[in-house]
Amino acid sequence: MRMKILHIIFAAFRKMPQGLRFASLVSLLLAFCLPAAVLPIGEFFVQGDRVSFAEFWHRGGGIIFLLVGLVSAMLFYGFVMARRWARHLAVAFGWFAVAATFIGWQGFTLDVVFAFLIFGGLPTWYLYCRQPVRDYFGVRHESRVA
Repeated sequence: MRMKILHIIFAAFRKMPQGLRFASLVSLLLAFCLPAAVLPIGEFFVQGDRVSFAEFWHRGGGIIFLLVGLVSAMLFYGFVMARRWARHLAVAFGWFAVAATFIGWQGFTLDVVFAFLIFGGLPTWYLYCRQPVRDYFGVRHESRVA
C-alpha cells in the first residue's frame, strides 16, 4: 500500500512542471503544521514569549497552524492528483496571505508590495496563465476566432 502511494506521487512529480513540483513540496512541508498544532510536544512561542500549549491555542497560534496544515495537505493531494480545484485553493490561500499583511497596514511599504507580488500575483499568474501548468491540470485553451 505504502509503495503504491509513493509510486503515484513519484509518477505525478515526473509529469508536473518544475514550479508545481516546488509548490507541492512546500505544501507537503507546511502540512507538518497539522501535527504541530494538535500535539503538545516541544516549546511554544507567541510574539517571543514562551507559552504553554493551552495558551498557544488561546492566543490563536494553534488554530492558525491547524488551518495551514489542513490547507497544505489538501493542496499537496490536489497537486499530485491534478485536481483543478487545487489551483483555486492555492490562489485563494496566496491572496489570504496578502490580506493578512494588510492587518495593521501603515501604507505601501516594500514588504506589502513584496507580499502582494509573491503570494498573490505570482501564484495567480503561474497557475492560470502558464500553458504547461494548464496542460497538467487538463484545462483546455480556448482560442477565440474573430
